[in-house]
Amino acid sequence: MTVKGTVKAQPRDPRNGRFLSLAEDHTAKSPTTLENRIYGRSAVSNGALFLAADGRSRTGRRFRDLVEHFSAPWGDFEHAPETVRQLIRTAARLQVLTEIMDSELANGEPVNPNQHVRCTNALHRTLLLLDKSKPKQKPNAPAFANPFVTDNSKSLAELMSEHDS
Repeated sequence: MTVKGTVKAQPRDPRNGRFLSLAEDHTAKSPTTLENRIYGRSAVSNGALFLAADGRSRTGRRFRDLVEHFSAPWGDFEHAPETVRQLIRTAARLQVLTEIMDSELANGEPVNPNQHVRCTNALHRTLLLLDKSKPKQKPNAPAFANPFVTDNSKSLAELMSEHDS
């Protein structure tokens, strides 16, 4: 039965057919805005470093420190491009795994040598890729500073006469 009159039918979500609440009724806005507001983004896309962990353990703190260190050329992690962010997370993860295996080896615990070599080689390749993707630095000062060039417009003869007197 259809209700006629001033009652407006409650809008439905186009993806799953569920009724939208009045706060989610964005029919006047674009579909991409509607999808972004309803579904949002993942925690990692919003800047979280971990998907399913809170990062308060010793390993999590070390991971955070490494991410901060590796993202320093871009200012911070949020200013790095998404592809570089993935390289940074991978490098930090491999570094933590390598450090854990190194500490186990130092404590006399058995470590799979093949896994250690693979992890170390992958870390090396990832760090090389990360190094290649760093932003280019502009030189702040010329390599050779000319002592005869000054900021004012005095000639060399005037400077020499001031120095002699």
